[in-house]
Amino acid sequence: MASVRSISLLLLPITLLLLVQHTCCKEYFFSKDRVCQVQVERVQPKVLNPGGPCSTMHEVRCGEQITLESIRVGASEKLGFEVVDVLDWDTRGPLDDTITIMEDTKIWVTDAPVRRPTYSAEDFDFMHDDL
Repeated sequence: MASVRSISLLLLPITLLLLVQHTCCKEYFFSKDRVCQVQVERVQPKVLNPGGPCSTMHEVRCGEQITLESIRVGASEKLGFEVVDVLDWDTRGPLDDTITIMEDTKIWVTDAPVRRPTYSAEDFDFMHDDL
């Protein structure tokens, strides 16, 4: 059976290789000259301009922080309607005022305000009934 020392000696070259690869890739991903593509997709249903385009691409320097307002303006021009909300790709929730652009950034845009659930105190009364 292999000892802990022999296993850790086997993992050392792999760890060093991963460290070197991470360092090289980090410089690649954060290079100021690199251009990243930002995919902007339109959330259904299309309220305004229903026959208009569903998506567009923006080119932005990788690692650059951009405001949601600049995304709204650029997407509005390219998609042919006024963008109301800019949403996170995974959660479809609201984003911060600025986002950092990385490789293959994807975001959602809407042409109407997103309906977010609203709750009142009565909605949570059932939680106190069991206490």
